[in-house]
Amino acid sequence: MIDDTIDDLNKLLEFEIGARDTYAQNLDTTGAVAFTKALEENRKSHSDRVASLQDAIKKLEGKIVGSAKIWGTFGKAMGGVTAPMGDKATIEILASGESSLLSEYKSMIEKRGHSAILNHLLEQQEESLRLIEQLKN
Repeated sequence: MIDDTIDDLNKLLEFEIGARDTYAQNLDTTGAVAFTKALEENRKSHSDRVASLQDAIKKLEGKIVGSAKIWGTFGKAMGGVTAPMGDKATIEILASGESSLLSEYKSMIEKRGHSAILNHLLEQQEESLRLIEQLKN
């Protein structure tokens, strides 16, 4: 049971590492202040979630994964090619990635049940998606 929990937390960790790294790679691709601020906020939020998940795994005496899991088309598209795509396309891709990660958290809660850590991370993920969705307007 604990091994399954560790595996599930590591799965979320892989997604969070990918999200954090994606935001970090794309911070310099725009000149728009609001856009850059949102990217930085979400990079920090995903970074905080990486640390929280690593702490939770350590408390369970589990092994922490070290690599990022690509968010499907999100991760591939964000791999350094967003600058020529423009902010609107980048926002759409980010929103898709955030939405996918939100689904992962909801699925994990459905599978594992509510816990303080998962509920907190879910709230942060909902905020990340909300922040990106606001940029569409």
